[in-house]
Amino acid sequence: MRSLRSIRLFAILALSAPSLTAQQRFSLEHLRRIVGVSGVELSPDGRIAVVTVSRPNFENDKYDQELYTVNVATGATHQLTFDRTHVSSPQFSPDGRTLAFLAQDSADRSQIWLLPINGGEARRLTSHVTGIEHYAWRPDGSEIAFASADSAPKQAGEGRHLTTFHVGDQDLFLREAIQPQHIWVVSANEGTPRRLTHGPWTLEFVLPPGSSPSSLSWSKDGKTIAFAQVVAPQSGKLDSVHVALLDVATVLSRPHGGSRITPCSRLTRARSPIGIRAMAAVIWATRTRSGSHRPLAVRHAASLTR
Repeated sequence: MRSLRSIRLFAILALSAPSLTAQQRFSLEHLRRIVGVSGVELSPDGRIAVVTVSRPNFENDKYDQELYTVNVATGATHQLTFDRTHVSSPQFSPDGRTLAFLAQDSADRSQIWLLPINGGEARRLTSHVTGIEHYAWRPDGSEIAFASADSAPKQAGEGRHLTTFHVGDQDLFLREAIQPQHIWVVSANEGTPRRLTHGPWTLEFVLPPGSSPSSLSWSKDGKTIAFAQVVAPQSGKLDSVHVALLDVATVLSRPHGGSRITPCSRLTRARSPIGIRAMAAVIWATRTRSGSHRPLAVRHAASLTR
């Protein structure tokens, strides 16, 4: 049902875009009129979809992004955000009353903002010093878990002027060391964020122009967070990514074989590459308690990405 609505939404927006007649030739001027649509997020009741709309800004050499709602039944659109910088990742709260999204603050750091879906001003929930990478609502809507990178070590004296770093098992074109990303949680009613994980390891990350990393995933009871873990913040270690489960109350984590906790709270889903020759990917369902797992689907030639 959700995929059909997404297709319908795309069709509505596509039909509303300006089209070329048979006599017109495509030119650079038409590029200025192209509108990008991404990040479709459906409300819990299925009545409203929120999309990220981007338009080219040639004067400032960037894309301007804003959030719009689309009435699934009628196709009516309504702009939600105005003059925001790098708006992305809209997510409805579990009760559908609040929309969270990422946007930059005055220091150009990505933060979580909360917007009442029925009207009102967006308020900034976080002011994290290194910004927010991605986030996930707790199932009861009371808290939001988010991923954020550690601050780079402070250098004193002459060390402040040194920009060299140990490359290690990293991408050839990196200009600075990658800092580990860890899990934090913050109350949806504001408050001081609480750090849940520590260590030299990191959450899964990507280098541009790669796709988004694996997201944080809460269990239905809100007691556990599943996340993708990498042994070190080095791009060459991304082939060693594995799934771990974090007990939010005790902040203890343990390895596991899944990646996304399903609504039943007893199974997780994961992708696992099998057979380099076959170039296949498998979605696995694993039980969080016993660790037993079974394949759900197989796709070849990298056709399965999420």
